[in-house]
Amino acid sequence: MRPGSALLAQVQLAAGALVPAGPLAAQATTGIGFDLAVRTPPVWRAFALRTDLTFDHWNGTGTTTSFDQQGQALSLVREGAGGVYSFAGLGLFLGQEKVRLPSGSISRTRAHQTLGVQGGVGVRRESWWGGPFVEVGIVRVFGAAPTAFTWIPVRGGITAPSILASILGG
Repeated sequence: MRPGSALLAQVQLAAGALVPAGPLAAQATTGIGFDLAVRTPPVWRAFALRTDLTFDHWNGTGTTTSFDQQGQALSLVREGAGGVYSFAGLGLFLGQEKVRLPSGSISRTRAHQTLGVQGGVGVRRESWWGGPFVEVGIVRVFGAAPTAFTWIPVRGGITAPSILASILGG
């Protein structure tokens, strides 16, 4: 965290590629995802809390035309040296899968809501304006076979300046 901002939450905005893994890799192409995260100052030693709101989208292959996933997750963040950090947490995910019917032209949507886990590592450059960062993680959504997904988000973004964090309630 920046000097003088120890009492403010950090707001992170990110976007990036979503690499499908496991069975999802056979049903979807590389997707795009967006993340809004709010991170507390350290609450215990070098650990902080982070809440993520995500929207992820993949184009489907075969009879599946697309996958959309909206997530809300709460993670524990471990601050390291040199701007390196790691995170792991639990989330609630709402997914929608559009499937083409055998007739070919009409699609229907299958929706599901389930728990999942996320984790990853990142590096932030706090000395630059906006604190740019990159991170790579893994997300696993639990459920029955058609609704259980695993993907690897590779994101880049900025940490909003402290003044913006204070306006947004940090």
